[in-house]
Amino acid sequence: QLDREIEALGARVKGLVAERAALGERIQAHEGSETPDGVQSRIDLAQAEGREVRRERDRLTVVAALLERAERNFRAEHQPDLVRRAGEYMADITGGRYSRLLLGEGSEVGSFHVEVPGLSRALPIEAPLSTGTREQIYLALRLAIVDHLDEGHETLPLFLDEVLVNWDSARRERGLDVLFRLSERRQTFLFTCHPQIAEEVQARGGRVVELPGPG
Repeated sequence: QLDREIEALGARVKGLVAERAALGERIQAHEGSETPDGVQSRIDLAQAEGREVRRERDRLTVVAALLERAERNFRAEHQPDLVRRAGEYMADITGGRYSRLLLGEGSEVGSFHVEVPGLSRALPIEAPLSTGTREQIYLALRLAIVDHLDEGHETLPLFLDEVLVNWDSARRERGLDVLFRLSERRQTFLFTCHPQIAEEVQARGGRVVELPGPG
C-alpha cells in the first residue's frame, strides 16, 4: 500500500515539474510581446492616419467639384462656337453627310459624337466610323479650335502633317478646297510624303517644296 502511494506521489511530482516547465515557456514567450501601452500607441497612430486620409479625401472632393464647375463654365462659354465651326468644316469636307457635332453628357462628358443620317442616335468618333471619316472629323475640330482661339488675336500659321492620307479622292478634293480657302487668311503648311497629294496641291497653285531626306 505504501509503495503504491509513493509511486502515485512520484507521478504527481513529475506532472507538476512538466507543468512548471510549460508555464515557464509560456512566460518566456510573453515576455517579448507588446505591452498594453504599445498596443494603445499603435491604435492612436492608426486613428491619426485615418483622420489624415479623411482630410485628404475631403480636399480631393472639393478640388474635383471645382474642376467640374470650371469645365462646365468653359464648355458653356466655348462649346457652342467650337461645335458650330466644326460642323461647318465637317459639312464642307464630307459634302454635307456629316454636319453636326455633339459633346457628350453625363458619363461621356468630354467625348465628341457625330450625328449620322439615318441613325436615331449620335455615334462616338470611333469604329464603326472609318479611319478616313474619323480623321476628317478630327481635322474639322482642329480647324474650329484654331479659329476660335485666334479670335481677336494675331492669326498664327497652321502646320498639318499627313492629314489627307486615308481620305477618298472626293473628300480629299473638298478637304484641299477647305485648306486653300483657309490659306487666304492663315499661312498653312501641309507636310506629306505622298507624291499624288503634292501634285494635287501644286495643281491648285500651292507651292511645293521638297525637303531633303535624313542623312
